[in-house]
Order: sequence, then C-alpha cells, then structure tokens
Amino acid sequence: VTTSTITIQLRTDTPEPLTPQPGWRGFGDERIGLRLTAPDSWLEALRLPEAIELKLRVGRHSMLLVDTADTALNLLSGDDIGSGLFVMAFISPLLLTAEPDWQPESLLADLLTDWQEEESDSPPPPVISARLQDFAAAYADLTDFPLDLFPPNQQPLQLRFVIVNNEAIDAPVALLLGADEAEWPNYETTFTAILNDIRLYPVEITPILGELRSGDQVGGRLAQGGAGVWAFRGESGRYATITLIPGDSALDLTLTLIDPSGRTVETMDSGYAGDNELLADVLLSETGLYLIEAREFFAEAGPYRLMLALTNEPQFGGGGRIAMGEEVLRELPPRGEHIWSFNAAAGQTISVILTPLNNQLDLILELRGPDQRQIALKDEGFSGDPELLVGQNLTVSGEYVILVRGFAGNGGPYRLSLDEGGESTLNFWEAGDIAYQETKREVLRANEAHAWYFQGTAGDEVTIVITPLDNRLDLELWLLDPEVNELVIKDDWLLGEPETIVYTLPVDGQYIILARDFFGQSGAYELSLTASGQNFIEPMGNLPFNEPATGRLPEGKRTSWTFDGRQNDRVTIELTPLTAASDLVITLLTPAGETAIVVDQGLTGAAERLPNFTLTQSGLWTIIVQEFFDGGGDYTLLLTRPQ
Repeated sequence: VTTSTITIQLRTDTPEPLTPQPGWRGFGDERIGLRLTAPDSWLEALRLPEAIELKLRVGRHSMLLVDTADTALNLLSGDDIGSGLFVMAFISPLLLTAEPDWQPESLLADLLTDWQEEESDSPPPPVISARLQDFAAAYADLTDFPLDLFPPNQQPLQLRFVIVNNEAIDAPVALLLGADEAEWPNYETTFTAILNDIRLYPVEITPILGELRSGDQVGGRLAQGGAGVWAFRGESGRYATITLIPGDSALDLTLTLIDPSGRTVETMDSGYAGDNELLADVLLSETGLYLIEAREFFAEAGPYRLMLALTNEPQFGGGGRIAMGEEVLRELPPRGEHIWSFNAAAGQTISVILTPLNNQLDLILELRGPDQRQIALKDEGFSGDPELLVGQNLTVSGEYVILVRGFAGNGGPYRLSLDEGGESTLNFWEAGDIAYQETKREVLRANEAHAWYFQGTAGDEVTIVITPLDNRLDLELWLLDPEVNELVIKDDWLLGEPETIVYTLPVDGQYIILARDFFGQSGAYELSLTASGQNFIEPMGNLPFNEPATGRLPEGKRTSWTFDGRQNDRVTIELTPLTAASDLVITLLTPAGETAIVVDQGLTGAAERLPNFTLTQSGLWTIIVQEFFDGGGDYTLLLTRPQ
C-alpha cells in the first residue's frame, strides 16, 4: 500500500460549544464521543427501524447522517442512492487489536491490504495522511463499502474512508463519506465542511486484551462495571467452543461472541452466580476477526478464566446432556435432529423452553420418557416463535430425552433451557387492568411473569409495546385470547430493547398480556396499549368472488369483509373509491387475525389493487377497508381468482 502526506483544509482550533454555520445543525454529543454538523434538512438515519441491525453492529458510539430518508432506506437495502449523499461515523475497537502506538496511515494501510486480498487481486488504493483539527488522520478513496457496513450497491459510488486517532480513547474513529461517483465533485465542499466541524470527545471504549489461538487458556480480571474483550481469527465453516469460568463463586458472568462484521452471534448467561458459561459448537459464518466479551451481570469486579477451541467438526455432536437450570445455544443443521438427555425422579415437574434465534425458523420440541415413549410434542408456534412445555409432571425415575428438530427439515440457531418446576413461567402476578391509550409502569421480581388484562372487541388492531427501564432485561411479550390460548409471543431483540406486538383481535372479550424476562431477571419496565380507531370497524359480511360489492365508509370508521380461502390459492383484490377525495387503504388479515399485507399505493381518488396474492393459510380471511385520513366515502370492492 502506498502512502503519502497531504494537508487538508481543516480547522486546527476546537471551540466549545460547537456553533454550526447558518442553515446547519449539530448531530451527536459527548455521550457517543462524536459530534458533526450538517445541513438542517439532513437526518440521523440510525434512528430508523430499518437501521436497527446496523446500529447493533457498530454500537452506540456511532451515527449515520443522510440528506434524505430515501437515501437512508436505499443505502440500507442495497438499492441505488441516486444523487443522495451520506456520512457514517463510528468508534470501534473492531478496527484495532492490542497495538498501543498505532498510527492512522499504517492502520488504514493494513486494513486496505486485508480487504483487498479478500475481494480482488488489484492493488489497494493509496493512503493519504492528513490532520483533522488537532488529530492525526489518514484517508483513502474506495469504490466498495469497507467492513461490509452496507449491502453491495451496483451504482458507481465514490467513498472516502477516514481513520482518526483521538488519543484520549483506545479505539480509532472512522468516517465513511459517500456519493454517486459523477456527483462527488458537486458535494466535496459539503463533505469538507462537515469534516471541518467535527468534535471528538473522550469516551470509554473497551480495548482488546489479546488474540487467542485454538487451545489457549487465559486469565483476566474484570474491573467494576468493565468488560474483558479478547479476539481470535476464525474461518467460515469451522466451529468455536468458548468456556468462561468465574474465579469467584459470587460472580455471575455473561459471555458474548461478536462476528467480524460487528454482529452479536451469541450471548450466554446461565443466570446463576458461580456457574461456568459455555458457548459450544458455534458455527462460524465468516472468515475474519471475532471478539469474545466477558462481563459480570451486576457489574461487579473479579477474576475469570477463558478457554477457546476451534474445530472442523462439532465437539458435542447432535446434542448432549443438559442439567436442571441449564441453558444451551446450538446450531441445528438442515434435516438434523439434536438429542438432549437428563436424569429426573418420579414426581418432579419440569419446564422446557425452545426458542429459535432466526425469525424464519419453526422448531419442533418433543419429550420422551425412559421407555422412549413420547410424553409431549410441541409445534404450536409460527416461525420465530418459541415452543413451551410448562409444568410437565414426570411419573417415573430415569433418563429423559428432549428432541429438537426443524419443521420441513429446516435448520438454524436456537436456545434451549430446562428448569425444575414451573416457577420460571408460572409464577404469575396479576398486575391489573390496562385500557387503550394507557401506559403502565411496573417492576418484575426474579422468576416472575406479570399478567395484564384488557377488554377488546373483534376487529380492534392493538399495538402493545413493552420497554425495559433496565438495560439488563431481555423481555418477552405474550398475548393470550379470552380462552387463554396463545396468540403471539415476541422476543425479537436483545438486552435492553423494546418488544412490540401489532395484532387484530379475532373476538370480543377479556385479553391477557404477559410480560416476563427471558432469564427470570428482575427490573422495571413500561407497558403501553393503543388501538388506533380499529375498534370502530363495521362488519359488512361475506364477500363473494367475481361480484363487485358496494360499501359506505362512515367518517372515522372502517369496514370489514370476509371470504373463505384455501392455502396456496391466489386472489386479486381491487378497491375503487366512488368519492374523489378518498385515499383508501386495503389491509388483509389472516384467519389468525394477523396482518398479512397493507396496500396504500394510489393517490387520492385512485384505486388500490392487490394482484395475485398467495394465501398462506386455509380459513376465513378478512379485508379491512379504511380511508387514510379517517374520512368517509363510498367504494366498490372486487375479489377475484386470477386465471
């Protein structure tokens, strides 16, 4: 890699507070360690729901500034950004292992060499040394995204990747500026102005303590509230087994594995002080630098030992032994089956929770007794939903077996826990009633689930959001119907993140919301329940095929039509306003009451059309007709089967 030195026209003073130029405003603050200025019309895109995965990868010391929301959405999805432009800034130890005297130009040169070896045989672009105010920096102009920050884009782009050394912290500051290659000269003045007003602040970044090889065993000591981070080089297709051992029986350790792209692969926390944490046979999906992070759940200080084994084949095969109170994380291969065995005595009561860690994975849970006869079979959830076996009484003593397999032979990562008794899921506390548009605050105790009650009407589309007020909580949210049947279970996000259910109620009655922490931890949370006018739905009856139906939409209300459908049938729905001022919307609900699709593509006075939609279930489907601004109007609705 060639390097050269150039002085960019950048400020050398660092006045406080930052005063943006007219028509510009500031983004970021001291908490994330970065502050940039950009035009008033720009957006902070990491706040968008579509950017959640990127936010998890780059961490909280980051921001993504874009000129428009369309630029952000296209950038995140891999579509052309047109004439848009963006600036990504983040602080990450992923760019640097334990090298205390690193320089921006040498670090960037090494990174470019590694990336180029993986991508092509052409030489890396030159590295140019520079200064950002009082900070040493270096940059290179690229045509492909570094670090796989964004999906590949076919549009010719010019990217400038900048590395800055803020000597007050232990990790590089990185900036990625991008625009269409042909448009770049028009935007270079804007990019320079953004770099001129950068502010860098001292923040605590956990350094990487060292690089491990297979078979290594190392010791470390956690500072109060701190973490121990170690790195290792992994190869795609190999398996990693990591063991974290507390050096003090009072320590409750947490073990996390992070892949080369910055995504969290697995997190393990058995929930008990003094227990080892084990990530066994984790399939590595990428080649590159992985990070192992050790923490103490209650932020206490203490010693630990860490062991790493890298193998070409799984060490633990298709399962193994599981103890009461233990939780395991595994990868189920396609068409595979994992067998987990445990000993139990007659009269014991157990609870088993099997959770897919991929929203597309539908798992099957089976329990067999010492005589190999089936005791229970659970395949009640949809893809991504957990399977629960709660309060199962065992009648004989001996060795029992839990079988895990995927529906239709599918494979993927999962989490399996075994507990004695039903306490972890049956220790319910009746938290009280909650009404539409209300927000409640409550505190979970250890191994407790809260039950909230509300009155619902058929057709109400409810939105339930549970938000942890303690970042240690990994909350689960359940919705049960008036007959106490499970409707939806949500546990999509990591520690400290909210969970949301959006669901259309199938019948009138008293519904139950259950709130619990996956690991049985204690902590505070907020629960909100809203229904945006869907409780004013007027049923219009059955909608026959090939016969246009006319309806009137009262102001502030919605109407519903039903039809019988069979799985894999294809249908077309056409909704035509008879009132020129109406902006109509089609919502199609499955027989289970879940939203299958929402169609709102036409402008005011234009028809909406859902062509050739394939039904995923057999049963009674529902079409909801609404006006976008809750205005009234007449319409015609036509349901057909394409020839």
